[in-house]
Amino acid sequence: MVTEERTGTSSGGGGALGGFTDVFDPGRARAEHDLDSKEHQGELLPAPLDADLPVQIDLDSGTARIRRP
Repeated sequence: MVTEERTGTSSGGGGALGGFTDVFDPGRARAEHDLDSKEHQGELLPAPLDADLPVQIDLDSGTARIRRP
């Protein structure tokens, strides 16, 4: 932010300069917005553990086990 030394109040110049890329390079602005939104993204459901899967396949012995509900 741009500040004045005499009064100590901030001006709106920082906001105007922050929108510079939105006007002259909208593709980059969209890419930056998408990257920023990835910080708040999370998984909807946790990944299942091997014990939670209904089918377990053993490749060494060539067998498959199906758990009954």
